[in-house]
Amino acid sequence: MSVTGSAFTRSRANAPTLFVDALWIVALYALWLAAAYTLNALTTGARTPQAIFEAWVRFDGIYFRAIAEDGYDAASRLIRPEIGFTYLTAFFPLFPLAVHLAAPLFNGNTSAATILVPQVITYLALVALFRLVALDFSRRVAWFSVLSLMTFTTSIFLISGYSESLFLLLAVLTFYGYRRGRFAMAGLTGALACAARIVGPPLVFGAVLLDVAAQKRDEWRVTSDATARPESRLDFRFPIFDLGLAIKNQESKIEDGHSSLVRRWPLALMPLGFAAYAAYLWWTFGDPTLFLKGHASSEWRIGFDLTGPLKGLLLPFFTLVFRDWSSEVFRANLFNSLFFYFAIGMMIYGWRKLPFVYSAYALLAIFTPTLTGSLISMPRFLLVSFPLFISMGLLFDAHPRARLLLAPLALSSLAATVLFFRTVFLG
Repeated sequence: MSVTGSAFTRSRANAPTLFVDALWIVALYALWLAAAYTLNALTTGARTPQAIFEAWVRFDGIYFRAIAEDGYDAASRLIRPEIGFTYLTAFFPLFPLAVHLAAPLFNGNTSAATILVPQVITYLALVALFRLVALDFSRRVAWFSVLSLMTFTTSIFLISGYSESLFLLLAVLTFYGYRRGRFAMAGLTGALACAARIVGPPLVFGAVLLDVAAQKRDEWRVTSDATARPESRLDFRFPIFDLGLAIKNQESKIEDGHSSLVRRWPLALMPLGFAAYAAYLWWTFGDPTLFLKGHASSEWRIGFDLTGPLKGLLLPFFTLVFRDWSSEVFRANLFNSLFFYFAIGMMIYGWRKLPFVYSAYALLAIFTPTLTGSLISMPRFLLVSFPLFISMGLLFDAHPRARLLLAPLALSSLAATVLFFRTVFLG
């Protein structure tokens, strides 16, 4: 599916309406934040703003805050000196850099910046997602997509000290620019996304490359069919003239295709965000692959397994057969597998309804984490797979009874928020 001129016209014509929708998103988002802050205070007993922010910095948020305050080397030595090297390089730099730059706005309070920065970014991501969905679908689908993201079980990680919010915003902006033909914008935001998470290059750049390749394949098929059967366009009164005209038209299309590729050159900038981080590690620590060693350290123990996707698909059956049903491992595997299968099911539902580039991105977002050999953190990783929430929006739009699921989704999100503040890790 591609964006047509009518979609652009509709987007411009609905600009005032989209502004009103952005205000409504403010209202809903304020309710979400109010509920989260209330649960924070009730669950942790925090009463002052500083205590609330400190209680909100959980799990990986502690590492992001440390990097923002002290940098990779000093933070690694302060938190886990026994590991012996900068294992925190596993965390890509854009989010802690944003926190570091924003801290002076909060009087140097890094804890406040670690929480408030992603909360501002998440609002921008919600508005950007709404605008992106509105390119192809109705405002109602856009609303359901936004609501699906806000009520998703692990949505607490979007408003916590995690990089998911920043990556989500940059990914949505990248595909918005790509779909609108603003390739310079897409190249820039894509490069930033590749500096925000290790999965940036395979997800953002990989999906765009797949889409460009699919478009070129379709153009090649059209060109091949037309040149193979030029008689379909011939006027039998002047067969030689018409044959030459048909060939000339195909040559023109080929030239237009080359011109299209030339216009898209800014997309090649995307991997530079990844390359810039590797160059920084090389310059600072003498090893451009240090982030890979960080992932493989005793702190994270993340490896690479080509059979990971297959293991992920079979994990629930393996767990049922070989694991103790009462064990914590069984419960964790079952929990992660439910999200994994749910995501696959929703993308199958949306496959023919979504633009190909979205489906490609979603499948990469779902299966790339499984290359670690497990489904650990799958519920959180799905937050950046925005096409998943568009598929949910399409489902809720097409089937009114399915909208009843928004209520239990919202309750699951609130329950996960309580568990988060009780230091129970769900993502």
